[in-house]
Amino acid sequence: MAIFELALALGAPLGRAAMGGGQTYLPMRLRIASSVLAIFWALAVLLVLRRAGYRVPVFSFKVARAGRGSVLSHLGLPER
Repeated sequence: MAIFELALALGAPLGRAAMGGGQTYLPMRLRIASSVLAIFWALAVLLVLRRAGYRVPVFSFKVARAGRGSVLSHLGLPER
C-alpha cells in the first residue's frame, strides 16, 4: 500500500484504481493526500514489525504495542 500510494503521489497514472477512480492522474490535492497515506502505511508496517519482535530502532516496544492497536482498529481488525 505504501508503494502504491507513493506512486500515486509521484504522478503515476494509477488514479483509476484509487480515490474514487475519477481520473487517471491525481490532482495535486489528492497527490498530497497520497503522500500522507504513504507515510502512514510505512509507519504502520514498522509498528507491526516491531511488535512482532523485529528490531526496528524507530519505535520502542511500548509505542509499538499502542500503535499496533491503533493500526488494527483503523483497519477494522480485532486485536488478539
